[in-house]
Amino acid sequence: MQETDFRKGAFIDDCKHYLAFAETPGNSGVCLRCLKLPSLSFAQRVCTSPRPSASRPQTMAVACGADFTIALTENGDVWSLGEGENGQLGLGTTGHQNKPAWVGGRDVSKEPVVLVASGTRHAACVTSKGVLYTWGNGKHGELGDGFQEIRLNPQQINLATHGGEPAVMVSCGASHTVVLTEAGCVWTCGDGQFGKLGHGNDKLQLTLKLVSILEGSRPVRMSMVASGCHHSVALTSGGQVFTWGRAKFGSLGVTEASVVCSIYGESEIFTEDRFVPTQVARSSVETGECFGGAQPLMIAACGFHTVVVMKESSPWVWGKGRSGQLGLGRRDNFYAPQELPAQAFQGTQVLAAHCGFWNTIFLTGEKMWTCGYNGSHVLGHSMNTDFGLEPTCIEQIRFNNRRIIAAAVGVDHTMAVDHSGRV
Repeated sequence: MQETDFRKGAFIDDCKHYLAFAETPGNSGVCLRCLKLPSLSFAQRVCTSPRPSASRPQTMAVACGADFTIALTENGDVWSLGEGENGQLGLGTTGHQNKPAWVGGRDVSKEPVVLVASGTRHAACVTSKGVLYTWGNGKHGELGDGFQEIRLNPQQINLATHGGEPAVMVSCGASHTVVLTEAGCVWTCGDGQFGKLGHGNDKLQLTLKLVSILEGSRPVRMSMVASGCHHSVALTSGGQVFTWGRAKFGSLGVTEASVVCSIYGESEIFTEDRFVPTQVARSSVETGECFGGAQPLMIAACGFHTVVVMKESSPWVWGKGRSGQLGLGRRDNFYAPQELPAQAFQGTQVLAAHCGFWNTIFLTGEKMWTCGYNGSHVLGHSMNTDFGLEPTCIEQIRFNNRRIIAAAVGVDHTMAVDHSGRV
């Protein structure tokens, strides 16, 4: 019996998962599988496995900053385009780039890049051996190189600055950076305002510093990290979600209040910022279990909202919803986690989510769904309204009937990658 080859696929932006796809034996269709990376060596094998020759390298993943984009190709190279005023394109200049330009890859780092991330004005990548590179605006220390300067080219961050452990994931916020190592430890640097670094204070941190995440008195091993503008999120290997930073608009999801801060100003609840990681513990009324007993698969954050994708049920969301980015059908902020209706995605399972400042993308097996603010037509629909309050599927014809396997959204632009590596 022929074995299905899952070597082709894409690392889902800002998470430690690999969304693999393969033609099934007998040409019976395409099989998709979302794989949680067991170790860095898996990522290295995927990126270095032989592939059929092609006229151009296929795109594996994209990451969108405020007004720029970073792309990762299957051969481990990094490309960028967009605004470059703060060096966020990594091209050695502060000029803008209208077409994708090569940033680097094997020729620079000596090994392929396996993950890219973009913040508001800075970017980062991780290689197959766990080496971290950062570039762009470092005025708040977000580059982790010990300085407060703009870097026009990718700068290697010494492994010793994150405990000597290889990095497996990096997430960039507005002015801070969150790094996950192979040991399951979380390290942060940058602007400490509102406690978003998780160090118990609001101080600036110019180099990466370990975040203490405890369950009782026991350290917890983390498997994924994400960051919003002023908050950070981490997922444990056991499925617990921790948040810290600015609590405004409900971005942390750590209060039991249901609906607050109506856009009409009828009510508002003020919650304290969290300077150390706090577990999100929204319990189901029926079962008393967090997230209704569902198993978290991945986390995503941006702006002031957070999304948790579940293994076999609908995603949970919380935070700022004024633009409809939570997909709950209303323009309210939610300070406690809320489950999206089961019918929101027409019975299909959500595999990944990506948050923009005003909107959210959800990926199912073959389709892409969006909700939130539709300025600059960022949702990709033919709708005439300014806000999409519920997830809406983008018609496949807009992608030439190709399957979407990776996507990212910035402030006013969205990027998607189809199964053949086209953006």
